Amino acid sequence: MAIGSTGTVFAIWAVMCYCGSKMVMYHGALGGTVFAVGISIVHAGLAMGAALSNLKYIAEACSAGERILEIINQVPKIDSDNMEGIVLDNLSSEVVFNNVKFAYPSRPNSIILNRFCLTIPEGKTVALVGSSGSGKSTVLLLLQRFYDPLEGEILLDGFSIDKLQLKWLRSQMASVSQEPSLFSTTIKENRLLGKEDGTHEEVVGAAKFSNAHNFICQLPQGYDTQVGERGSQVSGGQKQRIAIARAVIKKPQVH
Repeated sequence: MAIGSTGTVFAIWAVMCYCGSKMVMYHGALGGTVFAVGISIVHAGLAMGAALSNLKYIAEACSAGERILEIINQVPKIDSDNMEGIVLDNLSSEVVFNNVKFAYPSRPNSIILNRFCLTIPEGKTVALVGSSGSGKSTVLLLLQRFYDPLEGEILLDGFSIDKLQLKWLRSQMASVSQEPSLFSTTIKENRLLGKEDGTHEEVVGAAKFSNAHNFICQLPQGYDTQVGERGSQVSGGQKQRIAIARAVIKKPQVH
């Protein structure tokens, strides 16, 4: 490949020298101008040849850029910044799922919930039991309105949740996932994410409720201990208890 490229360059130089000498001898062209033009043409050709080998990567980058822009320009159906909607003064926290049908947008042909009905009276605790992928976590995502159902409705105190102010709705709920997310900061600051204006006494009270106070006190810096990236400096069980305390300090109506 290199021999062929070098041979092509020499052939171009030979043609240019021949044509250039003719122009200088018979047409009055300046030798310096002919030489400068020849150098420019050769370097331009070499640059184009080098660029051609990268066309594949350029095309892949353009394709990836288009997909990224599509995602950036997407307008979500559920606007988390929308302040419109009903705010209930007194929430009794009765939850009703009425003939709910749902499939994730990325898998529209895979129905997760079909004609799902559930009523949770105020103050009651309900356990959803099922195999992996059966829709247990999906119920919580729908209740917090990260998705809207395809059919049916979800009611909170008799009001359809799509009529309630989204920010207020989510502020009334707290959930702790199987793999809780902790931020790279102190235990205390992770707790206060549930309630930014919470006092130290509230932080300690929530820790005692979640059975986390004792192990925190045994740490060298106590509540000011850094948990590390994604909670890497604490065990899985400790992460769970910190996350539970973060939910407790929020004092949610639905949890």
